[in-house]
Order: sequence, then C-alpha cells, then structure tokens
Amino acid sequence: MKSESIGGNPRQSEAIRSTQRHSEALRGTQRHSEATEAINGHQRSSEVIREAIR
Repeated sequence: MKSESIGGNPRQSEAIRSTQRHSEALRGTQRHSEATEAINGHQRSSEVIREAIR
C-alpha cells in the first residue's frame, strides 16, 4: 500500500526526479567551483614565483 502511494502519483515521482536533477546540477556546480579554486590557487602560486624572481 505504501509503495503504491509513492509510485502511483506521477506528479510526485516527477518532483522527485526533478529534485534529483537539481542535486546533480548542484554537484556539477561544486565541481566547477573546485576547479575555479584550483585555477586561482595556481595563479597565486605563479604570482609568488614571479615575486621571488624579482
């Protein structure tokens, strides 16, 4: 009976699916910000190297 109420409501299962898509998008955004942080860190380290050369 419980499984019927979960699977029987197409709107509810669509909402669950869209929530899953949203969390996947958030995970992608997190990966993107991690990549941006890595790029920024690389730029900072190369600035430090340039300062050391001077």
